[in-house]
Amino acid sequence: MKSWKITIGQVVSVPLDIKKNTDKALDLMDQCSSDRSSLLVLPELYLSGYEIKDFISSPSGVKAIKKDITTALNLIADKTKESGCDILISYPLFKSKSDKPYIALDYYSKGKSIATHRKINLSNYAQYTEHLTFSEGDQVTVADTPYCKAGMFICEDLWHITNAIFAAKLGA
Repeated sequence: MKSWKITIGQVVSVPLDIKKNTDKALDLMDQCSSDRSSLLVLPELYLSGYEIKDFISSPSGVKAIKKDITTALNLIADKTKESGCDILISYPLFKSKSDKPYIALDYYSKGKSIATHRKINLSNYAQYTEHLTFSEGDQVTVADTPYCKAGMFICEDLWHITNAIFAAKLGA
């Protein structure tokens, strides 16, 4: 396993301002490159924020957010080539017009996504009602990064030991 330096970006995203959030991510990637960091990790749903429920209730809202996310991910992919800094970035992933989006996490390296994880264990207690807005993923994801094979998890996925066991069995 190669040695790597990881930067945790404890930053707050601007709800539904994908452009502003993308610009901040690109700036952080430049900073990580200057600091010789290998990987930037950003918070869950960093690109959009959580406040998408009302926005995605209309086809035009879904179309707009999908377009903005596609543009953002292309810019981020290009920046991984330019900066040499990999990134873990989270966003709502739409797979069809009728389904709720997934909470996704992509690992980008050298200009491309090398793995996409869909959050498996959605929060469903107290004020956390992700199951009302998002679909559950159904498999553990292991990314074959330039440094190692790494399990990819989002928040509550880490609270369930079986996810880590499956990731280890998959080579993480």
